[in-house]
Amino acid sequence: MIQKFKEFLNHNNGFLGATYNFLKLKKYQLRNYKTHNYRFENNNKQINQIVKDLNKNGYHVIKNFISENDCKELTKIINDFIQNRKELIWVDEEGSDERILGAENISEKLNSLNLNDFTKKIGSFFLQQKLELLMIMANKVNFKSNNKGSGGGWHRDSNAGQFKSLLYLSNVEKENGPLQIIKNSNNNLLNFKIFIKLNKKFPTYRFSNEDINKIVKRKDIVEITGGAGTLILFNTSMLHRGSPIRAGTRYAITNYFYPVKKISENEIKFEKRITKKIF
Repeated sequence: MIQKFKEFLNHNNGFLGATYNFLKLKKYQLRNYKTHNYRFENNNKQINQIVKDLNKNGYHVIKNFISENDCKELTKIINDFIQNRKELIWVDEEGSDERILGAENISEKLNSLNLNDFTKKIGSFFLQQKLELLMIMANKVNFKSNNKGSGGGWHRDSNAGQFKSLLYLSNVEKENGPLQIIKNSNNNLLNFKIFIKLNKKFPTYRFSNEDINKIVKRKDIVEITGGAGTLILFNTSMLHRGSPIRAGTRYAITNYFYPVKKISENEIKFEKRITKKIF
């Protein structure tokens, strides 16, 4: 009887169903907090300020994190690998987004970036979780008709707090597929809108443009452009996407972090992830 009642609530598209799915979300978030919470202390003023911005806005931008020459060197490494090792490249349906999953294993230069430890400290302090780097993803996004942008459209990586860093290796203007984030899109009000206005069920990760237009206004979308070497730190439980690229090519690398206890379950999640050094 109880199971049938839960099924009824889950399939109800009205207020009852939305409330039921919202409560499932909150239960998941509480369980996630209890499982992965770790009292992470920090005395670095720069990191404190960055975490303050992450808590307020969901993102923080650092310009010129690496030099233009370093960006050019990394871009060449990515281009050469994509050209010479096509069998190890993940490509989206439109042939626009070409990804090297596990890029830390293709080059000493990528493997030794000071980006890794710095961003791990920030993410650990921000989430109050003991994070580890699962992999670096390097990608090249080209203009193709009807491309969805890097990441395949609007989505969130998790229904609880999650953290990534994104480093532009090329100049990224409006037409080059910049990262877009919807402000406050992991708050309770918007999450309830997702269940009641869109009739979504928990868990929900992907959203169409039509979905987004129903629950947020254009002014709520932050578009982050930047020159080569721009580092973006952000909470990936917020709705975000790499906007569809309209011209040129975008090069970037992304650090994928997970709580220590979630590393093993995510190691098999990514198709074509390179797990052994090949340099």
